[in-house]
Amino acid sequence: MGIASMLLNRRANCSPAQSGIYRNLRILVRHRRNLVSISTEEKNRIHTVVDRLFPGFLNEKSSGILPFSKSSLYLMENRFSPLQIRRRKRQTLIEVLHRYGTPKPENTATKLQEYAVRVLNTPEEYINTLQVSLAQHVKHFMCLQDSIKHLENEVVRIEGLTGKVGPANLPKIQATIKLMLETISPPI
Repeated sequence: MGIASMLLNRRANCSPAQSGIYRNLRILVRHRRNLVSISTEEKNRIHTVVDRLFPGFLNEKSSGILPFSKSSLYLMENRFSPLQIRRRKRQTLIEVLHRYGTPKPENTATKLQEYAVRVLNTPEEYINTLQVSLAQHVKHFMCLQDSIKHLENEVVRIEGLTGKVGPANLPKIQATIKLMLETISPPI
């Protein structure tokens, strides 16, 4: 019997790397890779909507806020436009930026509000639709990020079942994940 006919008749054994913990790891890493791809697509959609609402906001040099940081996501999720940023009380904006971990929130709030004054405004008839769209994209992006973190934790847990987890072994686990991402072929 030839190799091809054995495979077609499902009589071939799986290699040891395709069973047990290693198969589970491969499935998790493949799923994570897919989520990262979807997350990148969502980031691109967010960029498109933000560039229509508030051009340059996702440029740290212009706005002072790191793109896709917790503070930037919070601002984008809640009635986001240059007009809204200009209308916010400076102290309230500083508190929000501080709460979400922006370094030097006073300077950042000043820079952001000054930039909001200089930027071109979106026509009024498009703002509400773009704000709703952006809020949904941001929620989807945050959900994807949570799922990716959950999968990474699950990979570490599975590695722990083999007795290989510890602070000293974290680089080895990360190298394993990277190697698996590089060597995994797409599912047939």
